Amino acid sequence: MTIFFTISLLGVGTLYFFTDGIPAISDFIVNQLPKDIDRELGKAVKVEVLNKYRLDDEKTEIANEFFSELNIDNKTKVYVIKASEFNAFATPGNYIFLFDKVFENIKSYPELSALLAHEYAHIQNRHGIRRLAHELSRDLLTAFIWDDDKGVGKLVKNANLILTLGNSREFETQADIQAFQLLRDKKIDSKGLVDLFKLMEKIERKNSNKTPSYLSTHPDAEERLDLIQDSIKESPYDHDHFEKLEEIFQRLNYKVDFK
Repeated sequence: MTIFFTISLLGVGTLYFFTDGIPAISDFIVNQLPKDIDRELGKAVKVEVLNKYRLDDEKTEIANEFFSELNIDNKTKVYVIKASEFNAFATPGNYIFLFDKVFENIKSYPELSALLAHEYAHIQNRHGIRRLAHELSRDLLTAFIWDDDKGVGKLVKNANLILTLGNSREFETQADIQAFQLLRDKKIDSKGLVDLFKLMEKIERKNSNKTPSYLSTHPDAEERLDLIQDSIKESPYDHDHFEKLEEIFQRLNYKVDFK
């Protein structure tokens, strides 16, 4: 390990004693890891998800057509899986999973665009591997100090934990703001993001005595709605209508199986 890395690590270690050091140290370590690790983690999580849920091949194909039309990223793959709850999540390795219940609830292509933009922001900021690193931070720190690649192996071995670890308020806020910025850049109606949070509020009220997985990993819908509405007021923009996105969205809705 070089002197520079040693000094840097000592600096981060000092921060640990004066602030919430676990996120700081684990983020520092994640920043040293190549993106290949994200892909390896993502493949492991994908296997876990597809072993647990049935894949809807037809809706998956259409959902990927929709995402491709957004022209956000050509490496990200969207999967639609069959489940009885409203849920969506992103994993390392550029994977987005949508539960087919989503299409029973969202009503427009800007709303689906907002949901995908939000999940893509989690990928862009490596939130999945950062959450896992926070959880395993002490083991990772020990491995990093001793220049031991077992730390990376531990990440991969515990990749399935990504499915149970909720995002922090910081991560959700970051993803929300970046989703708004992406919609603005693409000139897609920001009402889709507002409607998405209103839907989440409605689900939250309906399930006030439960903790659905979507809401447990995406907390404080009302507060997040307020933040986005403030962002819209501060940075209003003119939006276009995208007939191709509308057409693909209608095909997705048409293919919903309500059984």
